[in-house]
Amino acid sequence: MDGRVVAETLLSLQPRETEGAVAGVAPQRADPARSDDFAEEVTERQSVATGDWAVVRVDASGLYATLDDAADLRNDEYGYDLTVEEADVINRPPEEVPLEAITLVTDAENDRFFAVVDSGRLEVEQPYRATFTITDDNPYVADGEEESVSAVFRAVERSATIDAEEPVSIPPESVTVSGTTTVAPGTTLTVAATGEGGDAFLLTARPTVEADGSWSASMDFSDAEPGTPVTVEVLGFSRSVEGDVSGR
Repeated sequence: MDGRVVAETLLSLQPRETEGAVAGVAPQRADPARSDDFAEEVTERQSVATGDWAVVRVDASGLYATLDDAADLRNDEYGYDLTVEEADVINRPPEEVPLEAITLVTDAENDRFFAVVDSGRLEVEQPYRATFTITDDNPYVADGEEESVSAVFRAVERSATIDAEEPVSIPPESVTVSGTTTVAPGTTLTVAATGEGGDAFLLTARPTVEADGSWSASMDFSDAEPGTPVTVEVLGFSRSVEGDVSGR
């Protein structure tokens, strides 16, 4: 405007980086199609219970104008290549998870993306390696160089334990029942205590799995008759403990 400066701003240009990859897990109920919420459900972990989501987080900047869906993770024009395949395989070629079985979740604001795999497609106890590579086909990678990061993870059986030895003696009051599980943190479990015989009862609680795989639930046995046989179990899992309600 007539040679006058009416506005100004500072634009800082930073070099793009490929910093690393980390294995993680997300609970069965999480939806990778809801990108805004999914990142909050991911916990760093190298084991994933069957039925949960296996997740590989890649920390890299300068990609997100060219990453729209999983097909873009193998793009010759930009030098992108993502593979998820069996690791430590002897005497045979490793089996690869097909790209169409991978869901892409981007988080451009935090310079990261998530490659998400349904763990039901993975062989239990078989390690897998996810590798993301950017070659010099990318205009921001120097000729003759490439950037590559990887993470290893494995699927495990879906299981839960209860921290109690049989026969368990339960006082007729409010008690804390606890244990551990292989399922993803954030999963809601259902714990049931069943009283049998003439003084039958059913108590339930719905604890949430913590980041370290532990869970705990408060259950009130104050109305239970002493001597009543009791079975405590995590529903959906084979593990249970038996005992009775102790005397007052």
